[in-house]
Amino acid sequence: MPEYAGAKTPSWTEEWRRLFSDFVDLLVLRRQLAELEVCNDLRQIKRLGIFGGLGLTQCLVGMAVLAVLAGSLIDQWIATTTIPGPRPWGSLCLGVVLILSGLETLRRSWNRFQREFSGLKESIAELREDAVWLREWSVSDSLKPDSADEASATTP
Repeated sequence: MPEYAGAKTPSWTEEWRRLFSDFVDLLVLRRQLAELEVCNDLRQIKRLGIFGGLGLTQCLVGMAVLAVLAGSLIDQWIATTTIPGPRPWGSLCLGVVLILSGLETLRRSWNRFQREFSGLKESIAELREDAVWLREWSVSDSLKPDSADEASATTP
């Protein structure tokens, strides 16, 4: 017994203090991960708002150009009672190009948002992983079969 007298056995208070410290560190790390994910998600939402607004504005301007063109053609047609002579290809092309580029901007910004938006997926996965680990850890050693008992049970 003298060789064990010099060895220091850990006290329960030290073990609980260490366990509590580890648990606090775990919570701090999970909070930091969640904060980073929320900041990233807010940046993605802001980018979607900016580019989505730009695409929507392009579509609205294109529709306004086409509406003005249609009004001008109808006015000309009523005034002359004939089909308008000059071809409005420039205004028509401008309106169509604005609408198509606006729709493409909207489509690309939405696809990028869907691809990059995480919505706290990593934090939730980490918390589930921690819950599984805590469940496994909380099973007391007395409920687990002893390796010596297993060895004696397997030898005839």
